[in-house]
Amino acid sequence: MLYQFKYSMKGDGITILSGENVSYQAHLHNSFEYVKVTDGKMTITVEKKSYELKRGDALLIFPNQVHEFKSNEYSANFICIFSPELVCSYAPIFEKKIPISNLFNTDKNYVCKISDASKRSSLSMQGVLYSLCGEFHEGAEYADRQTRNTALIEEIFKFVEKNYQKECTLKLLAGHTGYNYVYLSRYFKEYTGISFIEYVNNYRINEACHELIRSDKTILRIAYDCGFDSLRNFNRIFKKVTNITPSEYRTQKTAKRNDP
Repeated sequence: MLYQFKYSMKGDGITILSGENVSYQAHLHNSFEYVKVTDGKMTITVEKKSYELKRGDALLIFPNQVHEFKSNEYSANFICIFSPELVCSYAPIFEKKIPISNLFNTDKNYVCKISDASKRSSLSMQGVLYSLCGEFHEGAEYADRQTRNTALIEEIFKFVEKNYQKECTLKLLAGHTGYNYVYLSRYFKEYTGISFIEYVNNYRINEACHELIRSDKTILRIAYDCGFDSLRNFNRIFKKVTNITPSEYRTQKTAKRNDP
């Protein structure tokens, strides 16, 4: 699982994305995320609950809900990620509750509404987002949010982001945070569902995937740049995470980019 700092927004922060065949490993951020499938089919998992979505289906993902995208066949989607501060009157709900279902059934075309508002004022956008959250709320049932120390988990995520290219261990994390090594290990596993070293390795592999596509660096150079101590260890963990080798990954992704 990854923490996406670039989508952890404040103030009037908003990002609008659209794409095809989007797949992304489990991640979270502090913002709302409205996702609508505009064509094809895809699977989105939110807090371990999987939604099989087809054209026209939509989800509203709450801040700090772990979610994952998978496209096993053709799909296209529209995504709007927005700061909770844009709908601050909704705070008494989303700060303490999470929806039992993230499905968002509506006849209103929020893709067009959001796209149109993005060309006008921030106040227009805020009005659309309040309408979206208000309509979702009318049909939603909620469960209590599990109380968590989000400040600590964000500090851990930031530590990994800053240190993944070098030694990045629980012992060093304990020294950085002032928390006990055993407590940190248990806390991280309970919060994310994986061990700290698994997260570090997943983060390193995620960065390596970007480098394999976007750079001409050798695989050995990428392995060292992403914090691995040997090519053998890098190859082993890369295949464990992605089910293919780094060279196979680069070949496949490069071929897709070069397709006419």
